[in-house]
Amino acid sequence: MKDKLVLFCRDNAWFLLTAVAAVVFGCCLHLSLGKTGSHVFLNSAHTPGLDIFFKYFTELGGGLPSYIGAAILLVSLRGGFYVLSAQLLNLLLTHAIKIPVGAPRPVTYFHELGLQLPPVVEGVDLHVTDSFPSGHTSAAFAFCLCISAMLPKRWQPAGCLLALLACLGGYSRVYLSQHFLEDILLGAVIGMVSAIIMYMALYGNKRAITDKGLIRLITERRKN
Repeated sequence: MKDKLVLFCRDNAWFLLTAVAAVVFGCCLHLSLGKTGSHVFLNSAHTPGLDIFFKYFTELGGGLPSYIGAAILLVSLRGGFYVLSAQLLNLLLTHAIKIPVGAPRPVTYFHELGLQLPPVVEGVDLHVTDSFPSGHTSAAFAFCLCISAMLPKRWQPAGCLLALLACLGGYSRVYLSQHFLEDILLGAVIGMVSAIIMYMALYGNKRAITDKGLIRLITERRKN
């Protein structure tokens, strides 16, 4: 198992190094500016164009990963199940912390401190509780790492781009004032851990689930 984990990290080094660097930078920013200071700083550049972009891009951590996972099932049962199971594990881990903690969202936290909330995006309903950690961020990181892990080795440098997309998905949650920086940092870690655990479970044993997709299985059944 240890050897497989080392191999996974080596094969996905582009993604993991980019993601870890982003998390370390975020931790430094959080330690320097604090909870409210980092939130205000990261919301200092609102524009109409970015408002529209992040309003929809945040769905990278919404239902999109599950839809794509279901689509992958058509060509690879193992690949599709990998994406979906990583999302499920990520959901369980996130809510195992989120619900007991019940941390206030930015809109509630700023109101309780008597502070002005940074600009909000029109049309976005702000949640008031269960802020820590960010489920959208963990879902985005789990999904992007799953895709990186399934790429052919010659395409592994694309993992850097996938990590940046996951980071943008996490940042969108702060931009929309749905989460604090600390929420997305833990969410990123949970997402990556979920993807790694499910990879070990599904790809560590090549006989666990067939690589054939539903389309091929149905076609072969009809021929027989």
